[in-house]
Amino acid sequence: MLEPEQQFSGRARLEIYEAKEKPMTRELSDTRAVAAERKAVFAAVDALRDDMISVLSDVISIPSVNPKYPGQSYDDVVGSEGRVSDLLGEIYQDAGAEVEKWAVEPGRTNAVGTISGTGGGKSLIFNGHVDVVPPGNADRWTSGDP
Repeated sequence: MLEPEQQFSGRARLEIYEAKEKPMTRELSDTRAVAAERKAVFAAVDALRDDMISVLSDVISIPSVNPKYPGQSYDDVVGSEGRVSDLLGEIYQDAGAEVEKWAVEPGRTNAVGTISGTGGGKSLIFNGHVDVVPPGNADRWTSGDP
């Protein structure tokens, strides 16, 4: 595994490099604790690699073209976003989240997962979207199903 600062490129890597060149303001024990926590986070992510690839493969295998995208037949594609949100809702629930689904329109559901803390701490929000643009001419794809 690369060290965390080696996993960044471009501007992020430059900012990390510049931060290293500045005088240390934390105590050495704090720095070691942060380094140990960072190492533990990267190790946990590495351990979940196969699961993350599997879940992502499942999610992207569901066509979820935005039914309002120009040139789309609304009735032909509406509902696919809801299928992705249903899968994400299951994933959130398996992770211990309380799941709510909100429909923008029929068939266009969003899944929201909440894991409550004990109170008093900061919140962390992951936000994304499940609709995509059409894949274009499938004959032009060089491999696989678009």
